Amino acid sequence: MAVFATLLLALASAAGLAGFEAATPAHTERGADGKLRIVQFGDSHTAADSLQIALRQHFQETLGDGGFGSFLPCAARGSKCSKGWTIQTRPAPNSHDEFLGLPGMLLETSRAGETIEVSGDFTTVRAFFLKQPGGGRVRFYSNGAPLGDMDLNGAWPQAAPHNIRLPRRDAQRLTIQTLGGAVRLLSLHLENDTPGVVYSPLGVVGARAENLLHINEAAFESQLEWEQANVVILAYGTNESSGAGVDETANAARLGEIVDRIYRAAPGAAVLLVGPPDRGNTGGWGTLPTLAGVIRSIEAAARAKGVGFLNLEAAMGGPGTAARWAAADPPLAQPDRTHFTPLGYQRLAAYIAAAVPGAASAGPAMVIDVSQKTFRIRTPDGRVTLTNDPATIRRLLDQGGTEVRN
Repeated sequence: MAVFATLLLALASAAGLAGFEAATPAHTERGADGKLRIVQFGDSHTAADSLQIALRQHFQETLGDGGFGSFLPCAARGSKCSKGWTIQTRPAPNSHDEFLGLPGMLLETSRAGETIEVSGDFTTVRAFFLKQPGGGRVRFYSNGAPLGDMDLNGAWPQAAPHNIRLPRRDAQRLTIQTLGGAVRLLSLHLENDTPGVVYSPLGVVGARAENLLHINEAAFESQLEWEQANVVILAYGTNESSGAGVDETANAARLGEIVDRIYRAAPGAAVLLVGPPDRGNTGGWGTLPTLAGVIRSIEAAARAKGVGFLNLEAAMGGPGTAARWAAADPPLAQPDRTHFTPLGYQRLAAYIAAAVPGAASAGPAMVIDVSQKTFRIRTPDGRVTLTNDPATIRRLLDQGGTEVRN
């Protein structure tokens, strides 16, 4: 362990969490079923597979795997969809359609015989559909056996859940088949019988926080209420920094309105606002000038509402870090200095996980100097793992691993 002493830095230090306000509760109670449910709304960073996988591992390896959580089939790994579905990943420009899934996504079709299939370890299913005049009908199957139908015809548009309890099996397969008529699926939620973390990352590429305000308020609150969220994370700001940036006062007000909506649906939840990671100028080594105003507006909203705030740019090293990460070996940021490599997203996941109330019991996260290359760690069984993920390094060393030097 001594050889890594100069490479490790607790995030609790002033340098690592320069922007983290302690307004977030230090502890969040789990539900009566032993679940800690975390819902994260965000943009392309939240939508990135690498960040989702890393955060899910951070949460569930320490606190238990409570299930896969909420997602939109066809837009997420692990689902199979027939070709007749139309997917909408964010509100369409100038659209007055408010009945969307939680992050502004949906699947729809009017054709009979279209299918969605998901497989995995789950015993509880919640499918959120839109009931509407002229709505169609869907049928559910478990491992090929019919479970029943849901009628989607309604007197007025409303988000409606369909809950299914399944017997425990080693290999579970759920199929949803349309029987004709208009069908709009807003989200699918999967859990198992095990106490632990249910992490639902609801990210949309190109999204801004204000997109959440385009969702019908009753539909938004109904869906979030069913999530039974203990923690809600809002992680926006990268797209708001594009162009001329934002009106800081107006952006803070919009975020405050979103927080109010969250509390109406989940009054007992802890809310954490996460500022955007550093974003570099494509032609130089500095930071995009508009980013600072976006971060200030997010911090102002957090202070006004008394919720947690993580300045992700400060946690990762401050302005100019995206450019340094892009030049690192191996690189942690993409050449656009806006998005990140899998190693970079693993780093960002460590910062976020350390700030989430009730989910940081694994001890302080670690920061590794970006000038260092990927580490080779040999475990006692002789296998060698290449990683730059702080949590993985910690775990392998705690299990008796040793660094392999070239």
